[in-house]
Amino acid sequence: MSHLQGGEKVVNPSSSGKLQSGLLATIVEYTLLTLLMISVPLVVAVDVIVLNHGVHETSVTEFAQEGLLFVSMILMLLTARKRPEARGFLVLVAGLFGTMLVREADVFLDEISQGFWVYPALLVSAGAIIYSIRLRSNIITPLVDYSATKGFIYLMIGLLIVLVFSRGFGTSMLWSEVMGDDYVRTYKSVIQEGVELLGYALVCFGSIHIFIQTDSTRTSDGPDQEQ
Repeated sequence: MSHLQGGEKVVNPSSSGKLQSGLLATIVEYTLLTLLMISVPLVVAVDVIVLNHGVHETSVTEFAQEGLLFVSMILMLLTARKRPEARGFLVLVAGLFGTMLVREADVFLDEISQGFWVYPALLVSAGAIIYSIRLRSNIITPLVDYSATKGFIYLMIGLLIVLVFSRGFGTSMLWSEVMGDDYVRTYKSVIQEGVELLGYALVCFGSIHIFIQTDSTRTSDGPDQEQ
């Protein structure tokens, strides 16, 4: 806040400090986002150029996807522990990430039996749903509250990239038409898995954002709505 003193405008030191800390937080956030965007093609390059084995079920790119999903799931569970009033919603989100993680790790579960991944995936999703039903009063309101936060927006954009955009953009029909007789499935896999990695990275970034925000506002009535 500012006021006039002796004909001069004087800035309140506390207001100036808030502006500086807000500017610093913005710079840090977008710097981290920039590094995140750079890291995605670098990870894919490790598989394609350094290791020279493309992108497959046991590639660095796939392991990175699974690692990001695992971190996101844990962060949602930790956030649920800190915010009992939003626990039903947060456990559902964690259950979604857990189910997606099981699906991504299907190559290992299929060693037991082809398609075996379906059973642990159903177990994880059913557990999250049953637990959340017990806390159904803590689902809708937290969903509305969190949907207005920056972290949740990052998370949703990431999910849409993984579940929608990567599926459409990485379809074989599209790339076989583009490449014609030169079409090789490896190229399509590199493109699709790279896009998925970007989506998972944004999901994890949003999860970290939500966790940090929750940690800094746990004494308030609900998550701060960021503009």
